[in-house]
Formats: sequence, structure tokens, C-alpha cells
Amino acid sequence: MPLFRSQTEKYSFRALFLCLILMIISTAFPIYAKGIALWELLFYIAIFFGLFSLSPKETDFKVNFYIALIAICSFLAYIIFQDDYLFIFTLLVKFLFFTSIAIVFLKKIIETRKVATDTIIGTISIYILVGFSFSILFQIFYHLNTGYIINVDPDASATFFQDPNTFVYFSFITMTTVGYGDILPNFPFARMICILEALFSQIYLTVLTAIIIGKFLSDGRKKQ
Repeated sequence: MPLFRSQTEKYSFRALFLCLILMIISTAFPIYAKGIALWELLFYIAIFFGLFSLSPKETDFKVNFYIALIAICSFLAYIIFQDDYLFIFTLLVKFLFFTSIAIVFLKKIIETRKVATDTIIGTISIYILVGFSFSILFQIFYHLNTGYIINVDPDASATFFQDPNTFVYFSFITMTTVGYGDILPNFPFARMICILEALFSQIYLTVLTAIIIGKFLSDGRKKQ
């Protein structure tokens, strides 16, 4: 089974990958519009490419289309009303979209028979999508209870956790098991989420690498 059924899906998928890379790079630049970070604005471009990388005939497309529609509407509503509950709801919908798209691509990669450039791009994209998903989850928890995650630096700015980039940073250093120790989960539930993210990272890299190598070797034997 091919990873994509049309050129539109393929190029949209590659554009999504590029957008995800730009989202990571953009966390280095504290550029905001109404408290929204640059990577969060790029997220709505990623929605567009994420949808077009799916076939309109697939059920997954319909599900993600409605999630994307809700995400855009809730974001616009938050920009207008600046309501805290709308903010948390917008974060929740973004989490659902990232997670859903990651699951769709994971299924595609497992089902595809050949290992190609897009397969490798897909595995990297899933990893980045999950990293952003957890960053949004940490952001939700922090806004529900500011004690869930703490900064151990006493000289840090009071607005340290107002920066969405902080949660992206925390998510990816947790995911890669680097753990510099400058930000810590302060409640058992927050620690559990960190453990789950670290476990996912290790299992994902191990299992998916084995699957891709297996497909590559199998394809090589068929050609001989």
C-alpha cells in the first residue's frame, strides 16, 4: 500500500514536515501577537497542509477536518474575547489535532510496504507532532494549576511560564530524556505524564526503527 494516493497528498505532507521544522525553529524567537507565539500561528498553516496530506475519501480526513474547523473557530473566538476558558479549550483542540494527525501517519507508515524518503519524513514528523502534543498538554495543566510545573531558577522572570515556547522546550527535553533540571514536574500527575512521554519516545524510536529496517530488508530481498 503506497503512503500517499496522489501528488497533492505527497507535497502537502512534505510541506507539513517543513512547517513542523519551522515551528521548532520559531521557538527561538519570542514573537507574539495578542500573546500567541509564532509557532502557534504556524500551527494553523500546519492544519492546512495536514488536511491536504490526507485523502478526502478517508474517514480520517473528515474527523480531522472537523477538529481543524473547531480549532480555527475557537482560536478566532479567543482572539476576540480573550477568555481564559476559550484559551484552554483552544489548547485542547490543538492537542487533539496534533495527536490525531500523528496517529493517522503512524497507521500509514505501518501499512506501507516500501521504505522511501516520505517514510523517513513521516517517522520524524510523528515524533515532532507528539512533542508538540505533550507541550500543549503541559500548557493546559499549568493553566489549570500553576503548581503542576515549576522553574527551579529563583532569578527567572515572573512571566517565564507565560511564554508558550517554555512548554515546547520542556516537552522536547523530556521526550529526548535530556532533562536539564531547570524545569520540574511538581505533582504526581505531572510526573506521570513526563514518564509517559519519555517512555513513548524510547519505545517509538526502538519499535518504528525495527519496523522500517524490516520493511527495507524485505523490499531488498524481493528485488534480488
